[in-house]
Amino acid sequence: MKKKFFMIMKHSSVFGIISILGIMLVASGCHNPKGSALSDFKIEVVPGEDTLRVSDWFSSINEITLTGCVVCEINEVVRFGDHYYASGQFYDTDENGNTSESQSLVSEFDEAGRLIKHLIKQGRGPEEMLNVLAIKINPYNQCLEILGDYGQRLCRVDLSTSAFKGGFSIGETEIIVAENFAPLSDGMYAFYKNLPYSEAEEYKVYVYDEAKSSVICCGIPLEKDIAELVSMVQKNNLFYFDDKVLFYECFMNTMFEVKQDTIAPFLTFASNEYLFPETALHENYRGLNEFVERCRESDWIWSHQNFYPLKEILISTYRYQNCRYINLIDTEKKQSHSFRFVYEDIKYGLVLDTNDRWLSFVGSDNNEVILAFDSFALNLVHERNNEEPEEDNGIFKLVTLAR
Repeated sequence: MKKKFFMIMKHSSVFGIISILGIMLVASGCHNPKGSALSDFKIEVVPGEDTLRVSDWFSSINEITLTGCVVCEINEVVRFGDHYYASGQFYDTDENGNTSESQSLVSEFDEAGRLIKHLIKQGRGPEEMLNVLAIKINPYNQCLEILGDYGQRLCRVDLSTSAFKGGFSIGETEIIVAENFAPLSDGMYAFYKNLPYSEAEEYKVYVYDEAKSSVICCGIPLEKDIAELVSMVQKNNLFYFDDKVLFYECFMNTMFEVKQDTIAPFLTFASNEYLFPETALHENYRGLNEFVERCRESDWIWSHQNFYPLKEILISTYRYQNCRYINLIDTEKKQSHSFRFVYEDIKYGLVLDTNDRWLSFVGSDNNEVILAFDSFALNLVHERNNEEPEEDNGIFKLVTLAR
């Protein structure tokens, strides 16, 4: 029997009423150990013009230039051992420097940035995908897992052999299309759905049992009339923090822990003058552009997204008015600090604006957070600081920051 753990009064519960009324659990078997949607872990986020001094938060910085292929885009990077696995757009070149027409979507690199192997090529074959939305290291089966084919298929690559190892489809389930995922245990997965695809009631979080080929739990109803507004462009909605799988979607005021049979509040953003009010989501917008303009003109934090954990720190970005901010949450001290500028004082000696194109977090684990940028982006910063430009213009680099 499928279980549902959902919030009272649909999506509005997630933003407001949920913090007062709590979680209603339907169908026997689901449980809520805390019995409340209130989290004791409250964080207040306040925009500020402070400068993040890198050496105050990180111990080292390492730059890795990706070689062996033409890299046109990097979306996400995960690390296993001394190898990096990246999703994006990768092309081989022949001996004359001509770029191949065959595009790879997921590629493996060593710790020096040298290409090891293209793992997933673009296509309709059994070991190909039309696109890739998310990649994760599955600690339960030692595989790299890839969600793609427009969110309808998950496939695996064996980390010990780099060989394709099958997968499964969710396109015929009630999930239909997923935007992100996280393994919960061996054969159990949490999937995040951001947009409606049927007339039936749909949810943001689904728990899928691969052995049964079916959904066994679902939670947080997807409010279809505002789904496009709150989905935006997000990464890492489901992510590991210590031994937990956490879920967050921008414009929510609560972050949740997802288990196989329950969803419970993990962190609540404290109410203040900057917290985005739920009522503003339900104004009569003529489209996404008008909603974005409303956000830019307001005095509220908006588009808070893309959480990357690093030891006890949760790193994220958000927008306030027309500026981008980096936010660091210290989960041990239960404190939050926002920054508008970055002083990289370990390697580059540069002062960077958080609106700069270089700022693109693409991954993290317990040891490091990973950024990706091309040398053109860094040259913009060099130019502003009257410094010599990079010689290898157009080459993608990974920058890792260790805690």
